[in-house]
Amino acid sequence: MVLSDTPNDLMNIAPLLIKLIPRGISPNHITGLRFFLIAPIIYCIWQQQWLYFVILYILALFSDYLDGILARQRGLTTKFGATLDPVVDKLLHIAIFCFLIPFAPILISTIILLDIVVLFGGWMVIHNFNKNNKNLYIKGANIFGKLKVIFQGLVIIVLYCYQIFPQTIFSWPISIILIIFTIIFSALSIFQYANDLMREK
Repeated sequence: MVLSDTPNDLMNIAPLLIKLIPRGISPNHITGLRFFLIAPIIYCIWQQQWLYFVILYILALFSDYLDGILARQRGLTTKFGATLDPVVDKLLHIAIFCFLIPFAPILISTIILLDIVVLFGGWMVIHNFNKNNKNLYIKGANIFGKLKVIFQGLVIIVLYCYQIFPQTIFSWPISIILIIFTIIFSALSIFQYANDLMREK
């Protein structure tokens, strides 16, 4: 997950949100909802329905927050869920960033490549570890991963807001700065995970 483990996330609204969620709904259900949002989000981009895109993307981001607090507050944290959540997040953002390549081909492609490295590299490492009975699974995001998620969200919001308000002259330079920070924190996150894996051996 991309949030802290404290019960005071987002000004103590977590307990209220949890009360509104029926007991039959698990964190994995919410993560699954985010997965099924990928197709309509891509459709909105393809059809240039920017308002609907923003609504669905915010819903996807909120679901990423919600499944985390639900798992923690109700003690429903599982290894499968801890693995599924970042995988769905990576698939969502890889799909969205693919449409942003024309804005900054090299930089955006670098973000996508780093996400692919995490996605497939992480799977291969976990597969090899588990084959050796080390019972490894994907852990929550480290501090660099959390910062990367924040900056990549800002990149997407700024660039797609530029589609709605093209007269905004600062969108391009701001987005380039945000993209660079996204790449930096993504790379640092990978190095941190690699370092953690070395300690697991």
